[in-house]
Amino acid sequence: MTTRSRARTVWIIAGTMLTALSVSFVTASIWVDATKPPRMEETSSSSKPFTAPKIVVDVTGHLDVHIVAGADGLLRTEQSLVWYGDRPRYRPSVTERWEGQTLRLDATCPHVNEHVCETTYTLALPADTHVEVTGRSGIVSVRDVRGDVRLTTTTGGILVNDTRGTLWVRSQKGGVWGNGLRSVKADVETGMGDISLDFAEAPSDVKSVVRTAGDVEVRVPESEKYNIQAKARFTTVGVPSDPAAEHRITALTGEGESRITPYLF
Repeated sequence: MTTRSRARTVWIIAGTMLTALSVSFVTASIWVDATKPPRMEETSSSSKPFTAPKIVVDVTGHLDVHIVAGADGLLRTEQSLVWYGDRPRYRPSVTERWEGQTLRLDATCPHVNEHVCETTYTLALPADTHVEVTGRSGIVSVRDVRGDVRLTTTTGGILVNDTRGTLWVRSQKGGVWGNGLRSVKADVETGMGDISLDFAEAPSDVKSVVRTAGDVEVRVPESEKYNIQAKARFTTVGVPSDPAAEHRITALTGEGESRITPYLF
């Protein structure tokens, strides 16, 4: 056999093997898709008159809660469920109970197979409402609220956008992100995780603390001077500072970086 013939034979064998592998991969993918339980979704909503100055949301179980500014005098709720499997027993169980101004929510995933379920609860309420949320392991977010905001989670991320009232946040383990904040005062602390706070308007007093490991970043307008107290393994200050300034920023972390930088509009 000539060298050219041997080379042609090798290429034919290699091509045959690649074709077989491709067919096997496609077959396996089709089999996996065919055996995967179908994804089911369910959404329901309701509304009621609401004029209370404050709302308290107490969450148990794995449940994401999103609070947004809505129409005056009205509270609108939307519940979104996702699960895998076409039988009712795969559907997450959700309970909702009102006790005065307190809304108690609980969500349980049946765990009858390896696929998880998801529960999301969205509340649209008057923008001036004071908000207090206690969560467990889901995401908590608040957007466009002008009242005071008080958020607590065990293990879950916290997202805050465009708040104007006093902001108070505590998390045992989880990151905290704030964008476009106009809160005059902010007190944010987490046991472990990153803290990132962007202030569209200069705050008078900011306290951002990570007790163990995580980065702290506070972005503020350069139009003011700040009395800055920062403690971390690495610290960066990129805004005007003055120990006598009325605007105060405290940025502390046990293991991580502390950065106070300009807010970019």
